[in-house]
Amino acid sequence: MLRAPSLYFLRANSRVFSTMSEASVQDVGEIKGRLKAPHLWQTTSFINGNFVDGSGRETFSVVNPATGDVIAECSRHGSVQTKEAIAAARVAWQKWKNTTVKERSKLLMKMHSLVDKYRDDLALIMTLESGKPLAEAKAEVVS
Repeated sequence: MLRAPSLYFLRANSRVFSTMSEASVQDVGEIKGRLKAPHLWQTTSFINGNFVDGSGRETFSVVNPATGDVIAECSRHGSVQTKEAIAAARVAWQKWKNTTVKERSKLLMKMHSLVDKYRDDLALIMTLESGKPLAEAKAEVVS
């Protein structure tokens, strides 16, 4: 399902899990190597238009439950960055709700085009993040 785009979003303390059923991955290099657009694989958060590391150097390990291998180290965020992300989201919401239907339509069509362009990579990333079978993830990206 395609939702209205969040111009700024927070992915704080998100966990990424993989399954070995259809997306066999051993390390981050291999994950990026399987992506046609490796810039889609992010271990930081997107806050106020920028990818940012956590406040401090703390990370958490993302473990492949099938092998026990760590496949990523993701930034851990504290309350300060969480509040910054919430404030940025409020500003973005004000901007979004004041856009015209025509402007929203253009943005949504552009978003749809990008999702379509990167659908295979997005499906692989969804599989790694949620453990969802690859075929199911592909169907969800297309729908």
